[in-house]
Amino acid sequence: MACVIMQKESKKMTEFRRSSLCGNPNYSPCAEVKIDSDAVTIRNSTSPERQVSFTRDEWRTLVAGIKKDEFNA
Repeated sequence: MACVIMQKESKKMTEFRRSSLCGNPNYSPCAEVKIDSDAVTIRNSTSPERQVSFTRDEWRTLVAGIKKDEFNA
């Protein structure tokens, strides 16, 4: 399972962050998350140039679906 940082949505991040459970930041591939005022952006730490952005509403919907196990992973 990918490591995804879970932050309260009210807290804005200006840099990409990752869970402390992801291990060594120089070697361990991990999902990284950045929350701005209007978007949430995720990327893979091993390919940081490839990013996917969501509106905050889309992000809430995605997280709710993950918590309800609506996706086959």
